[in-house]
Amino acid sequence: TGDFMLPTITPLSYLSLGVEASAQGVAAPLSTAWGTANLAMLFPFDVTRNFTVQTLFWFNGGVAAGNVDCGIYDSAFARLLSTGAVGQVGLNILQLVAVTPTLFVPGRYYLALALDTTTGTIFQSSLGSAVRTRYAGVLQQNAAFPLPVTIVPIATTKLGIQLCGASELALI
Repeated sequence: TGDFMLPTITPLSYLSLGVEASAQGVAAPLSTAWGTANLAMLFPFDVTRNFTVQTLFWFNGGVAAGNVDCGIYDSAFARLLSTGAVGQVGLNILQLVAVTPTLFVPGRYYLALALDTTTGTIFQSSLGSAVRTRYAGVLQQNAAFPLPVTIVPIATTKLGIQLCGASELALI
């Protein structure tokens, strides 16, 4: 179709919150404690061409603790793909998890990230207020670890946009 789409999607990419974040002057990413055990954060993104996910990832901060679950939901909030509970390993490093290659057709999806601890850290950017973060379309669900089959999100009360994502590449 001539659509240009990079092989990796993150909440800060142009198919997700990137344009909004840029317009609002997003802060540089910092290692930040998750803060609420079993909380799932959801970030909207659009797919403009067939996109086969082979890897899900997140950027660990300065404290690795507990388990992470990263996944993708459709626009009706049904889980389509998930890493399952994966131990957070490595400090200040991108943690990659290979998943069964899954095809996503053009449409709206949600990238989800959940931790089962309060102390594990993930690099995140901030839009400066929960209101701005809600305006950008970020959602959350408490008590969502591991990521449930169906999620019932609410507008977020958090400031952060966690660095996580999905890639067509087996290695990033």
